[in-house]
Amino acid sequence: PGLLAALAVGAVAGAANFLAIVALRLPPIIATLAWSFVFQSLAFNLGGQATLKPPAGLSRFTSMSLGGVQFMPIAVMVLTLVAMVVLKRTVWGRQLLATGQSEPAARLAGINVARVRLIAYMLCGTAAALAGFLLAGFSGGGALNMGDAYLMESIAVVVLGGTSVAGGQANAVGIWGAALFFNLMSTMLNTFGIQAGVRFLLTGVLIILIVALVPRPRVR
Repeated sequence: PGLLAALAVGAVAGAANFLAIVALRLPPIIATLAWSFVFQSLAFNLGGQATLKPPAGLSRFTSMSLGGVQFMPIAVMVLTLVAMVVLKRTVWGRQLLATGQSEPAARLAGINVARVRLIAYMLCGTAAALAGFLLAGFSGGGALNMGDAYLMESIAVVVLGGTSVAGGQANAVGIWGAALFFNLMSTMLNTFGIQAGVRFLLTGVLIILIVALVPRPRVR
């Protein structure tokens, strides 16, 4: 029941985000950040800053291993494969990519752009809720600020992985590679005893360099 409730809240949050973007004509990144503050405020008023312990069954489930490999990486791999299949092999996935490339062209092709975007935002909200649910179980408790450290890195991983923030291009395998690269870099910096402030500085500089060096397609 807890998982279903979390997924339902995530889907509703995604739908609310989409409606704000359409009704108020807000840039998606602005609307998303604004709604994040709204939901954080609601969560704070409902539960305060207390860390909520997950059920024992959830902790065991997220901490178990299969064949010597922890469950969490396996779950992420499965979800990545599902995302690849949905984007490349389903009608809705191809419509989503077409919408990202050009909304006017997608409308001319007969695609219901509003419905495609609504489903996309609801799926994003559901995926975020699932990630938070599993993270709370794996970390031994849920707190309001437990995902703050992943905010900018998650965006950087998507960009460095080859997915266009403008839409129309997705690379699930590339995101995996970028995530592993970031994890390796963070581990190396921690091993050498680099302070947190310096780590953030080096990470930001590296992101700027990589994004600047990535070749962009020429407009013809």
